[in-house]
Amino acid sequence: MKLCPKCGRSRWPFVMVFAIAVFIAGMTWLMLGLATMDAWMRVLVAVGVFLGVGATLLHYVVSCLRRHCRHGHESPAAAKPALGG
Repeated sequence: MKLCPKCGRSRWPFVMVFAIAVFIAGMTWLMLGLATMDAWMRVLVAVGVFLGVGATLLHYVVSCLRRHCRHGHESPAAAKPALGG
């Protein structure tokens, strides 16, 4: 996770990722309570949902933080001069 030092200081996006993942995993746990499943199977599914949602949202948040960084950093592709022009 390579973020610029100023973008990496803010913990709020990562707290939101954790909160959303916990909420969705909790709702999954409650919904699976209506099914006829063993408790350990419900735990495995809820943990899998937590990890899946958390990883997806974390990837999204990090890519957005990189893309919208306004701290004067240039990407290596933007720093190269254009050829033939």
